[in-house]
Amino acid sequence: MRNTCVTYIVALAGMLILQPSPVQAAKADEPVFTSSEIAEGDEVYNRINGKSYQENENISLEDLRYLQISHYDFDHEIQTGELIVNAELADEVLEIFQELYDAEYEIASMHLIDDYWVNEDPDQADTNSIDHNNTSAFCYRVVTGGQNLSRHAYGCAIDINPQQNPYLTLEEDGTYYCDHENALEYMDRSLEDVHEIKEGDVCWQVFTDHGFTWGGSWTNPKDYQHFEKRM
Repeated sequence: MRNTCVTYIVALAGMLILQPSPVQAAKADEPVFTSSEIAEGDEVYNRINGKSYQENENISLEDLRYLQISHYDFDHEIQTGELIVNAELADEVLEIFQELYDAEYEIASMHLIDDYWVNEDPDQADTNSIDHNNTSAFCYRVVTGGQNLSRHAYGCAIDINPQQNPYLTLEEDGTYYCDHENALEYMDRSLEDVHEIKEGDVCWQVFTDHGFTWGGSWTNPKDYQHFEKRM
């Protein structure tokens, strides 16, 4: 298994600079599917505090779990990714990604959204993560273009390969709009790209078998990357 270093992306003089993260991907001879609590002052807490995690009345550290997850990348090499999800979903999310791993399903990147944080703005971090085709889950923020908390704020939503599975909004003329230049070609859902999530494929099947709803079945927005579960 190749051991890859997660990176932080920080803003300096208007540029994005990659820096090594203090948290390294786990070394293991076997696939990694682990869940751990997040405690104030630990390494994960120090990465997320003031970024994806804000003190609030809706979800606490005790309600969240930090997951390490083996997955195949787009070069079909095994990487150790990471997600933060709701504690009540942690075991089920590990089962889902174990099934995707067994199917050798490819995920480009899976780092905490905090590694893409810029300008103390969760929306900009989300955009930056999407522009780097990063799969992510927890982020305490409101829904895109709205005022209500997102399911991501509760750790109950996961976005998979967002470049190949864009977030689209329906315009008044009946056409769909995509805000991410790297994803424009994937507005065409008839492409023969195995990373496009489609109803009936392995990614869709595994998530929906576990009771998750797929944003690609919505009308406005169409959120092809998005799976969520209500508890």
